[in-house]
Formats: sequence, structure tokens, C-alpha cells
Amino acid sequence: MDRITGDRRYLGLVEPARFNAPPGCITDAAFTASAAHALSVGKQYHRRYLVYREGDDVQPVADRTIILGIMRSAAVVESVKIRHLIAPTGDGAETVVDVSRNETSILSSPAAFTSLSTGTVSGDITSPEFAAGDVLKVNIAGDAGAGAKGYGLFVEVCIVEAP
Repeated sequence: MDRITGDRRYLGLVEPARFNAPPGCITDAAFTASAAHALSVGKQYHRRYLVYREGDDVQPVADRTIILGIMRSAAVVESVKIRHLIAPTGDGAETVVDVSRNETSILSSPAAFTSLSTGTVSGDITSPEFAAGDVLKVNIAGDAGAGAKGYGLFVEVCIVEAP
């Protein structure tokens, strides 16, 4: 574990991945009495990244439906990112990815990857709201056409859950 000793001053946002405070080190006196700065349940949202990742370049993309998660509480989808390690090649080769809530797409249209696709695709989210118990799925369809399917599909859905 790295340890910072001495005082530090940061101009800007510091966002730790994890903060493990020893018991008793943060007391009630450490929080301001101002209503604008008070720590409340409404400010304790939980951001989760639900990820589906196929193996590297060993197996081509396969048609399948994957359950990414079941919402524990009300949630909002903040972002959807989709990427291939190796894009499909050749005429008609395509991978289509859709993200759904209870069998209904949350994207304006499924993300389609062809031999011309490069980089990460960010899905255009049209229905971001989820209720507790809603099922989040990723639907994948691959077509080799006259070429070859893509490899190493990666889908990341960022959700923000209410406390």
C-alpha cells in the first residue's frame, strides 16, 4: 500500500477508487451543520459498472443474450460503451449489440459493427430509468456474411442506483 505523508493540496477533483477509513477516524463533528453540505441519504448514490467481456481473439462473437444484472433499487443508466478487439471483416460481416430492460431496448437503435467500425461505440440511451427488480440484458447477434465475425466483444453499462 502506498502512503502519502505530510500535507497535500490539490486544485481540482480528487476521486479515490476506494476509501477505507479506520473506525472512529471520522466523527460527527467533521461534518458541517449547513444543510447544503450535510451528508444525507439522498447524496449517497451508488455507481456500478456492469461489464460483459468475451475472451480475447480466440472465439468469434456468438449469438447470445446475457443478463448483466437485476436492479437492486431504482437506477438510471448513465452510459453504454461497446467495443471489439478485432472488428468483423469482409462484405456483410456485422455484429449487432442491443441493451434491454425487461425485453425492451433502452437504445435508440442497436449498435452495429462492420468491417469499417473502429474504436468504442457509445449507445444513444432513450430509456435510462430502471425500477427495482428490472432485468438488464445484452443481446448479441453476429453475422459473418462473406467475411469473418469479430472477436473480443466488450460491453460496459454504467448505472447509478438510488440509496
